[in-house]
Amino acid sequence: MTTNTLTEKLKKIFIEEAYGKPTTDNDELGINHCIKATIIYDPMHRLRSVYQCGEDGWLRPEELAFENGSLKVDDAPHWDVKADGTQIMHCWGPMNFDFYNIVEITQDESNLLKEEKIKKDIDKTKRAQVLSILKEKLVQKMPSLNYLFTGDLEINHGIHLKEIKRGMHMDMPYKPRYGNNGWVANQVLGWGSNMGWDITLDGKIVCCRVHYDDYINFEVELLSDEEIETFKLKYQQTDKLLINRLATLTELFDRKLITETDYQQKKTEILNHI
Repeated sequence: MTTNTLTEKLKKIFIEEAYGKPTTDNDELGINHCIKATIIYDPMHRLRSVYQCGEDGWLRPEELAFENGSLKVDDAPHWDVKADGTQIMHCWGPMNFDFYNIVEITQDESNLLKEEKIKKDIDKTKRAQVLSILKEKLVQKMPSLNYLFTGDLEINHGIHLKEIKRGMHMDMPYKPRYGNNGWVANQVLGWGSNMGWDITLDGKIVCCRVHYDDYINFEVELLSDEEIETFKLKYQQTDKLLINRLATLTELFDRKLITETDYQQKKTEILNHI
């Protein structure tokens, strides 16, 4: 595409059609217009200080109007385009500008973006469903840690919690009320020896307070049909093993080879795994 053609395309998108977003959406631009925008890191605000609409090759001839430091509701589009089609600018305050470099992408690259966006949308929908399930199972019911070894999440919901970090509160990378992550409950995870659970709002991380200063972070994995079947087989084999252990323990007690105290203790340990 020639410079003039690209410039006309950018002018139509950002000025004539009044592109309504405060930042560029590369999925939308790439899929619909075969364009990629990359923000220019400008820590010293050099570009902001020298920008003048109608000058230096920019297309807009007039200044944006402001009232009390804010753009007027009925004001013209908040974008400007470089005449050579290499940059666009977004204005969000009297002297506040964001600049973007513009490059064209191929139709194949555009189609790839479209496929990736579909995958993202599907994952987002699944994560919303996962968040609802985990909120009920963990945050509302507050089960013991043993619940994760029952196979319920894997077999019945296609969810697996993969441990990524265990340690003291100060060492955990993900914890409610800290950092930039949003959390479902976003409160202290219990007091004393009480259990506590919380989940990030994107449905990707679970934090468990086991007791006192013992915390675990889990990554939420979405299982394929094949992986679900693998977990079914695993837990079926585990159940059989535990049942056989319980039967052997009972036989030992019946033959008076172990005391009742040992029997009850071992029985409790086995049942805790079922």
